[in-house]
Amino acid sequence: MWLYNSIFFSVILSITFLKKKYYKFMFEFFFLICWFLSFIRWEVGTDWDTYYYIFDKKIEEMAYVNEIGFRMLNYYVHKITNNYTMLLFLMATIIYRLKYLIIKKYSKNILLSLLVFFSLYKADIFFVRMTVAIAINFYSFKYILRKKFIKFIICILCAYIFHRTAIIFLIAYPIVNYIKFSKKKMWYIFFLAIFLYLFNFEILNFCNLFLKNIDIEFIKKISFKFNLYIETKNLYFGNDQRNLIGNLRIFIAMANRIFIYFVILWKSKNLDFYTQKSLLLYGIGFILYFMLTPISIPLGRLTSYFDIFELLIIPNIYMTIKNNLVNKIFLSVSFVYFYLKLLSGIYIYYNLFIPYKTIFNI
Repeated sequence: MWLYNSIFFSVILSITFLKKKYYKFMFEFFFLICWFLSFIRWEVGTDWDTYYYIFDKKIEEMAYVNEIGFRMLNYYVHKITNNYTMLLFLMATIIYRLKYLIIKKYSKNILLSLLVFFSLYKADIFFVRMTVAIAINFYSFKYILRKKFIKFIICILCAYIFHRTAIIFLIAYPIVNYIKFSKKKMWYIFFLAIFLYLFNFEILNFCNLFLKNIDIEFIKKISFKFNLYIETKNLYFGNDQRNLIGNLRIFIAMANRIFIYFVILWKSKNLDFYTQKSLLLYGIGFILYFMLTPISIPLGRLTSYFDIFELLIIPNIYMTIKNNLVNKIFLSVSFVYFYLKLLSGIYIYYNLFIPYKTIFNI
């Protein structure tokens, strides 16, 4: 745990005491540390055994891995180097490079963005293939803003070949370019999310019935996935198989999102164009979370493609606060909140993250 605490509190001390002119250096320094930690790790992180097993098999035995980009990357790295750390290195470089470029360009406080990144996402040190897809879609944000549709589509396709769920980010282009941001619209989003939460299962079931009647292979695969989630008995609400702790965790997560959303509404008028557009995308994630997570946590992970914009939104909101006292209170509350999120994210799967083991321990 000392490793995570060291990084977390070092970033906080940098934010609190360093002059702004040193922010870029410290941001890049800690970013490189996290990048390095992400590919020298060994037997730590979620799905380690699954991913190592996939890498260790021949391509003929990997047919069940549908995403061709991820499958072929495994195949060629295995064929050329037979080194799993090299695979992690390549994937980590894609993830960190793309997120670095967007944070550097659109965040008004890059060190605070780093703190959000580390606290909420463990800085992607324990990435999976979906993390690659999220990073590519996150990078496509700049093409959405510039209305470069072809480049945006290319990004979506690159993300799709790592994780099929990336296709959901297609809705980002029309939302950003054809919906004008306003506080009123953000309230509409909030109430729509609550409505969908109340009737999520019925709406998803209706969508599935509609998709079943479309005779297109791609749509059939989506319908099949929907069916798995709808018919499963592993529902998160109204099911005796789920314990109280599991339900409580989801309710707490929803309460956290509502709190963040109200903070966003509080400062939404003073935000720049880029942050307002990020808020529209975060709003879509807000809707999807309330609609899908109560049905299935794996299905709810679709929100990750939109939640990632927290890396821009939270720091940019902070920078709009001019009152010195409010500024300090906001920062202090944020530090406590982020630390609690970091702890909860680690301790829930304690054995997967602690101790942090590296290739040098083999």
